[in-house]
Amino acid sequence: MLPKNNRITRKEFPVASTQGFRVFSPFFTVVVYRNKENTTKATIVVSKKISKSAVVRNKTKRVFYEVVQKFIPQITSPSLLVVYPKKEYFSTKFSVLVDEFRKNLSKSKIIK
Repeated sequence: MLPKNNRITRKEFPVASTQGFRVFSPFFTVVVYRNKENTTKATIVVSKKISKSAVVRNKTKRVFYEVVQKFIPQITSPSLLVVYPKKEYFSTKFSVLVDEFRKNLSKSKIIK
């Protein structure tokens, strides 16, 4: 789980979708917004389209929080990351998610 100071609160959640840019993957979509503060924060949004069960949605959040937590220190500019998992995530391993996340963030020049 991410530390509390690295999680986006409801007040900080970006509502204007035109300000950020999207990074697409077969397993997730990340929307990156520039943060006015000097910290990088993230959140995971799991829709009921993924699963009707709250247990499965919460497990998905925990898995993606672990993935994001590995890359928070490597992000160069302060950003807000909003991660939207896809159904294809269920058929993959954790290591593949980490590699895919690293590849997409480095391609978008968020991490070194």
